[in-house]
Amino acid sequence: MKVAVLHNPIAPGAPPEELDNDVQRETVIQALLELGHSPEPVPFRSDLAEISRALDRIKPACVFNLVESVGIHERLIYFAPAFLEALGIPFTGVPSVPMMLSTNKLIAKKIMRREGLPTPDWWVGGEPFARMPKTGERVFFKSIWEHGSMLINDDSVAQVEGEQSFRERLKKLSEDKSSRNFFAEQYIEGREINVTLLAGPRGPEALPPTEIQFIDFGPERLKIVGYQAKWVPSSYEFKNTVSCIDFPPEDQPIIEKMVKISLAAWEIFGLRGYARVDFRLDSENRPWILEVNANPCLSPDAGFTAALHRAGITFPDAVERLLQDALGTSNLGNNAA
Repeated sequence: MKVAVLHNPIAPGAPPEELDNDVQRETVIQALLELGHSPEPVPFRSDLAEISRALDRIKPACVFNLVESVGIHERLIYFAPAFLEALGIPFTGVPSVPMMLSTNKLIAKKIMRREGLPTPDWWVGGEPFARMPKTGERVFFKSIWEHGSMLINDDSVAQVEGEQSFRERLKKLSEDKSSRNFFAEQYIEGREINVTLLAGPRGPEALPPTEIQFIDFGPERLKIVGYQAKWVPSSYEFKNTVSCIDFPPEDQPIIEKMVKISLAAWEIFGLRGYARVDFRLDSENRPWILEVNANPCLSPDAGFTAALHRAGITFPDAVERLLQDALGTSNLGNNAA
């Protein structure tokens, strides 16, 4: 079967977070070859006519969508699936509307709150507050659109010193275009656990969860997966932030609860193919959704691959499941939320 692998074009000297898309592309292509398919990479550039010509030449039965942004703009991540929907070509992953709704963190949180899914409180500059964070409470300043730990560092978490200073910082970050429009989220101190979902013949399957562990992080280091921890191999954070897939029996009830919540998020957002739901457990062992990731990383060292391995699913088998899900599902529907 001919499969076009749609991916981000990588410029010479690109930073590691962009080079990762290259790794994903080659990993997927190798899996497709092992499966006996005929893959062909297609870079997703701003010239839509050029992409249309490439796809028309290849005439793929399916497109494997790896596009994470258009240019430098992650907020346009939904554009690739929207384009493929317009062309009527089946593709892996979620349709355009669920991609946009889940990628915009504010919209996603509002949907989760409306549907009764647990997500931390949040505050947006220029909008009325449902409650004012208490003095001394810690908040996490996040970009609305950026993912992959972009723009996250130790300064992202701060204690609220008072209402005026909090409102001023939030207003400045919300209005500054160079900051990608930040908002503030209630900081949950505790364990971080991810649940990966993979489409199957009987619906989405929850793979074994992964816990992010922060080894030898003293009180001076925040236990967060920031840019250093994710993309800078020489950093202390990178070397000491590890994934663990072994859980003691006493964790089973909370894991079952997180799986149930994750499957509910899959249905609420109208997800397809694969996804990852990121949680934090608070001091009372209550799970809170940090993010619904509709386009998780497929690199060999990513949590998705580790979860597959623990579930006894090879990466090529997962790729085949994504293809079959794409071919058996109408990606042209926009039902979500």
